[in-house]
Amino acid sequence: MFNTRLRAIVRVSLFSLLCFTLLRLIFLAAFYPQFRTTPLDVLLRALYIGLRLDLRLMVLIVLPFFLLSLIPGLGYDAGHPAQRKFW
Repeated sequence: MFNTRLRAIVRVSLFSLLCFTLLRLIFLAAFYPQFRTTPLDVLLRALYIGLRLDLRLMVLIVLPFFLLSLIPGLGYDAGHPAQRKFW
């Protein structure tokens, strides 16, 4: 049971990290004319810092849901009517 929760949390985390990274790259592509004169090492450092920020944000978003899922009775069980209503 814990393994399935952890697997779900990892999947959600990787999906959100992928979305954040794609949005960052779309932003870079949209404003490329302004970044054209910026050196490559500065852009790569900015992308690296953004990736670190995205990782922290992803942990802050996902961690409360993971901790709530560890409380007995709050875990999702589709067969139990009260839990279906809660989730």
